[in-house]
Amino acid sequence: MGLQERLQQQKEEAKNNPEYGATFKNQLSKDEKKVRRKQILANIGASFCTLSTWLMLTCNWQALLQTNRTQERILQPKLRFHGH
Repeated sequence: MGLQERLQQQKEEAKNNPEYGATFKNQLSKDEKKVRRKQILANIGASFCTLSTWLMLTCNWQALLQTNRTQERILQPKLRFHGH
């Protein structure tokens, strides 16, 4: 079914059935769009904060582990075997 046929079918359904568009979402007003946009941006910001905190903690933990490994290497006596 082509686009024109589908559009014609939708027009006929809407004309014959008064409940046709009842389940469609109403279009938001300009103010409602602003509020919704702010909610979405706030959610994105919260996600970035959570992610950055997690990355910071992960990087600090990895740096701490690397420091501990370096200290262990320095403190361990070096055993050298000379094969004869």
